[in-house]
This record gives sequence, C-alpha cells and structure tokens, in this order.
Amino acid sequence: MGTDFVRVRFGYSKRRGACFIPHQELPTLFGRGMRRAGLTLELTQGFSPHPRITLAPPLPVGVIGLFELGEVWVRRDTLGCFDRLNRVLPEGFAVEAAEVVEDGCPALSKLCNAGEYLLRLKNGGRHVS
Repeated sequence: MGTDFVRVRFGYSKRRGACFIPHQELPTLFGRGMRRAGLTLELTQGFSPHPRITLAPPLPVGVIGLFELGEVWVRRDTLGCFDRLNRVLPEGFAVEAAEVVEDGCPALSKLCNAGEYLLRLKNGGRHVS
C-alpha cells in the first residue's frame, strides 16, 4: 500500500429499491460513485486490478440497511471529495459517515462479529432480535 493512500471506514444506507441490489455488486457501485465524486482509489495488485474496497458481511437481498459498514483506500489529497459522494450515488444509497482509520486499527473484517436487526411486523408490533 502506498503512503499517499489512507484507509477510510464509511457507513452507508440502502433504502427503497436499493435493498434489492446484490451485495457482490456494491463494490463496483461504490467504486464508480467514488470516482465520479473525484476520489482517487487505490487499486488491488494482480491481473485484473479493481478498487480496494471491503464491505462488512451482507444483509439478505430485500432487507433495508440503515448503517452498513465499508472500507476503501483513497488518495489522501482527494479526501475532501467525500462530500460530493451522495450526489452521484444511485437513488436509495447514501453515505452516512466516513472517517480515516488510523494505522494499526484492526480491519473491518476482524471487527464485525454480530449485527442488530429491527423487524417491523405487519400487525404493527415491533420485535428486535
């Protein structure tokens, strides 16, 4: 990893029809949106380089996500472009928060071991599990 790049952890939501986009399509979606917003992304090494983006474990297709997590490696001098990201993402997607992750902080994949769900039942009752 180059020294010009920093790891940014971001929280995003997918609402309305966006919840039907499969999880494996989201790195491409975020990569394109981030490039359109002006961010310079670090690419993976190998035969077919792609943006270095990591997402937390997926929700089932059709489930609305209010604050899912992801990490992306971006060039430090383009960090200010995160402000424009929501304007270029498809309808239903929004980046709710983003911050630079310090060196030595565990990777997102090591931090995610549980999730919290809110279920709204048709009869108007609420159940959390």
